[in-house]
Amino acid sequence: MEKSSEKYTTWACAALVGVLTLLHFVSLESDPPMHFIGHGQAQLTYPYHLTFSARNSILHGDWNPYDYHRWDVFKNSLVSGFSYRVFSVAGVSRLTANLSAVLLHLGGLALFAFGLLKWRSKLEVWLTLCVLMLNTTLFFYGRLPFLENGLIFLSGLTFWIFSRYYHKVWGLISCGVVIALATLAGKLFGLLLLAPAIVTIVYIYRRNSLRYVSYVLAGLAIGIGLYVIIFYGGSFAVMLSYYREQTTGLYGLPPGLLSLSNFLIMIFTFGGESGLIQFSPFLFVLSAISVVGVFLSFNVTSPHKSEMIPIVFCLGWLIIGALGLSPFLYRPIRYTLFLILPSSALVGYFVKQALDGPLRFELNRKWFSLGACFILFWHLYTQVWMIFSPVFEKFKSGSEFLPKSALIAFVTVGALYIWLRRPRRISSRISLTFIGAIILPALFWQGQYFASGLTSSGHYLQRYNKYLTEFIAKDAVISGPYAPALTIDNDLRGVIYSFGLTNIEKNFFERFPVTHIVADVSNMKRARADFPQLKSAKLLARMPVRNATIDLYRVANTGTALTIFEEAVILLSRGQGDSAVLAFDQFLAENPENLYGQLYRSASLFATGRIEESIASFERIAKSNSDDYMVHSFCGGYFSAKYQDTGISRYKEIADRHLKIVKDMSPALVK
Repeated sequence: MEKSSEKYTTWACAALVGVLTLLHFVSLESDPPMHFIGHGQAQLTYPYHLTFSARNSILHGDWNPYDYHRWDVFKNSLVSGFSYRVFSVAGVSRLTANLSAVLLHLGGLALFAFGLLKWRSKLEVWLTLCVLMLNTTLFFYGRLPFLENGLIFLSGLTFWIFSRYYHKVWGLISCGVVIALATLAGKLFGLLLLAPAIVTIVYIYRRNSLRYVSYVLAGLAIGIGLYVIIFYGGSFAVMLSYYREQTTGLYGLPPGLLSLSNFLIMIFTFGGESGLIQFSPFLFVLSAISVVGVFLSFNVTSPHKSEMIPIVFCLGWLIIGALGLSPFLYRPIRYTLFLILPSSALVGYFVKQALDGPLRFELNRKWFSLGACFILFWHLYTQVWMIFSPVFEKFKSGSEFLPKSALIAFVTVGALYIWLRRPRRISSRISLTFIGAIILPALFWQGQYFASGLTSSGHYLQRYNKYLTEFIAKDAVISGPYAPALTIDNDLRGVIYSFGLTNIEKNFFERFPVTHIVADVSNMKRARADFPQLKSAKLLARMPVRNATIDLYRVANTGTALTIFEEAVILLSRGQGDSAVLAFDQFLAENPENLYGQLYRSASLFATGRIEESIASFERIAKSNSDDYMVHSFCGGYFSAKYQDTGISRYKEIADRHLKIVKDMSPALVK
């Protein structure tokens, strides 16, 4: 590639990365994107568990106000500590919590890029960053304070230290210490970073590698020891208890380790059922082809070249990382995020090679190369099949397709063997045309996700945070899986608890002064099974967001005084419509913008027999909030219930009209 062309291409890539970096900070307080519907509720529940202790410290002067140590792993994470620093400077809110995630996330990507820059060209590094930042899954998860963003930062730091200081004893020891932090302050599977470090050391030092590996292991031991002493007083008990419960306790032994057939199924379906491939299929295909290209153009067993150190590290990181995560039954999309870093580096390497001139392919270590390519193609074809499978049938569909994808992979490798019986060269024009045919649709595909995710998500969680302070008393204590998400924008107190855990604390409601629960229907069903006293909990409000409905319950016999809103809801539930109307009028006099107060008042009018006035009130609210699916969801659900009770077709017509609007806004909200 000519120097002038390379310079302009570098500038173009840098400009794109700059724009994508700025997009990370756009509308940070908005809800998670709609397009992740069907892939779990972690985005709605989990992120603010990690910032909950830091929030408590800033707002209430105590990291753990109720002395509840079950979640100390969250408190002692990098995300928690860093969010505390951000909260100290900028205050506590959803925006600042998400800002802490973005800063960690971008910091990790920057460290990763600087690690590459030690040995690779500037253009290759910018290409890598383009691929990284164009991945909308990485982008949108990078805007929420997940543990995985702490892991991305520590992974980037590990890579940077290794790339620059692998030849120094203190560098290898430091690398081991950071891997320990990635494991304990990031995510447990951060330990997988040890494998690519060892593989690369073997690539560099060959027969003399044992001594250098021992330095990394020593650093790992030092890091683990210091972390446990500093944060757990030398006791592993709380930490091990949490990890045991969250792994084998909830999901049993990893199915991929129970038999060879299970192992193969779990490996070759890895990524497809979690949605990792669904949101960036073109970039995934390019990543797979890049890995095959690396195997066919570079002999890992030849004497080491310094410039190939980051490529070997990334190759080991990607392959061993995928193997390490694949055996587990629970493999949410966020677990795979840190694998996008090495795969993007391999894409950057492959594209840069194509830009520099003809690509040369040959079968180095013939049977090893063919075997590796067979496995990669087998995985690729299985994933492509799973992309087009229904959301909840991807795992089953992929498992059943394995024999066919293996046959297709075998034929592909056979053709590859025939074609590469002698070394081949592919001109830059052909290879770049092929790469462009993948990248151009990828830009369009990812652009749609960027546009919808940044403009159509809404701010419903932020609104519910405000409503909660109007619904319940200042001295209320909230618990349930959505409690951290519904208190990040207010100063209400709470206690983290997730229903359905293996270690059920039967005395939980005796130990902690919980007055209210926020949970979805399935979680509340489990809660009532585990805690019979919740059977008498009173439903106060149903708050739809994305494809979930968060229910607010008041726990019976808590001693906390009823608010006007709670009294009004109870009056309405008893059929005392006239009294409920007066109570909601009083509530709205203090909170005139509260849409729930307006909707409940309309329902109270219906309960008094003022049907036409009630319907007119509902329609007036809906017309004034025509693009608000919370309002339309309430109206649709309310009149559906009235139709079920009375059989009056007019109510069904009203319900269907509102539910159609809801479905148009988000199909998953209406089943």
